[in-house]
Amino acid sequence: MKQIFYGLVYTTLFTLLACSSNKDDCQEGQIEFPNAVELYNGEEYRQSLIDCRLPKVQTFVFMAFQGAEIVSEQGTILHIDPLSFTDSNGNIIDGEITVSLLEFYDQETLIACQLSTNALNPINSIEPTNSIGVFYIEITFNGQPVIINSPILLFVPSQTNGLQLSNFNSPSCQEMLCEVLWEQQPNIEVTEQPYITTSGEEIQGYQTIIQSPKSWYSLAQFSTTPNKTTVYNKAPAGYDTSNSRVFIIYNQPLITVGLFTEFDEDNKVFAEIYQQIPRDITAKIIFVSKQNGVFVYGTNTTTITPNLVTTTLTTNTADTEESFISQISNQ
Repeated sequence: MKQIFYGLVYTTLFTLLACSSNKDDCQEGQIEFPNAVELYNGEEYRQSLIDCRLPKVQTFVFMAFQGAEIVSEQGTILHIDPLSFTDSNGNIIDGEITVSLLEFYDQETLIACQLSTNALNPINSIEPTNSIGVFYIEITFNGQPVIINSPILLFVPSQTNGLQLSNFNSPSCQEMLCEVLWEQQPNIEVTEQPYITTSGEEIQGYQTIIQSPKSWYSLAQFSTTPNKTTVYNKAPAGYDTSNSRVFIIYNQPLITVGLFTEFDEDNKVFAEIYQQIPRDITAKIIFVSKQNGVFVYGTNTTTITPNLVTTTLTTNTADTEESFISQISNQ
């Protein structure tokens, strides 16, 4: 049945591409499938992940015996009590601690950095979560990981009230430059609670704790929409998951970025195969690669229907990461 469905999809797409608006251009008879197109090189797109993430790292240094209130560029706060760390031998650290922080508060920057909110849900299927923020945090002493003895408070500013958020991390991906798949941490609570800064300012948002000195974190929740489906995308010829990605975004102002995890080689379609995209919502499909020094991308805004097939065959280009983010934000 799946092969029949894919066959119909491919035939329909090819027919649409083969005929212009003039019906006389469409000849009757058997449709001939085009010759296979050689794949584009994937090196530039893989490098763009590094080029996107590394420059966004913020570094903070403080003395361990003093503790710290770290406030990032976008308002993320880490509250660290004095003498919260030991080394691998169990000795209390009272020297210079370094905190490296990456923070993401919008969907388009996540896409540029090849990140998503895909997570393992309670039935062990992959489903995009709705997040208020995505973070990478690494804490070191003399270049070596520390052991956290006193939980560190992570505060995420948000004006969206009433969310039932959970703490997510990525056990399969502890490094800054790997592909993140989120997993819910049921024993770590997230509370909707304002943060009072050392200067007395009250900031609305959500609080949780971090227990690992090197990990990805997200404060997020799964969708409660009961009706969900699979979405397929036909992207330009010559692309697959080795040299490009296809994302789906929806549910703003929260951060919801689904990554199409599979590519069907027979029918040349990207697939979000886990039947976990909510139906009857408006979503944007984004294809992206990088070739010859520029981002190559296509977008399509659509309403999600059962087993939807979208296309991002018409592409645009962007010379820089900043222009790419700006352009897909406005399309």
